[in-house]
Amino acid sequence: METGTNEDKRIYELALLLPTEEDLALAVAALRAHHGEPVTEPRAKKLALAYEIKGATEGVFAYFNFEAVPADAKELERALVLDPHVLRSMIIAAPPEAEQVPLAASYPSPRRAAAGRPAAPREPVREPRPAPRESLSNEALEKKIEEILG
Repeated sequence: METGTNEDKRIYELALLLPTEEDLALAVAALRAHHGEPVTEPRAKKLALAYEIKGATEGVFAYFNFEAVPADAKELERALVLDPHVLRSMIIAAPPEAEQVPLAASYPSPRRAAAGRPAAPREPVREPRPAPRESLSNEALEKKIEEILG
């Protein structure tokens, strides 16, 4: 049951942790069953998990953007939590196009640095020091203390 019109649709990003790469097709089918349409191709990468999740020690991390009505996205989120083929899932609203920065532009690639071009050295972040104060003589310090204690 589609709950809105095309004008109500928004772009979301779906991140999944799945037991196998074949489960990605099931997740895309669940998306379509909840009236969502993939906007980008899913990107997936197999990785070892830092700790066991639902009995799995390795999994496939996949993410992609999709378009859906907010109510349908919420229903999809609930369905993915209950799906035994999904170890973890997260849906977030994708940032507007103006705010999206390509990953290559925001972080230097270690491969580029290894290819002969040295990575830009990182400067340590230094907080500005307060301006030095005038040092007081003992007599001036005693006078200030008397003023304060009155």
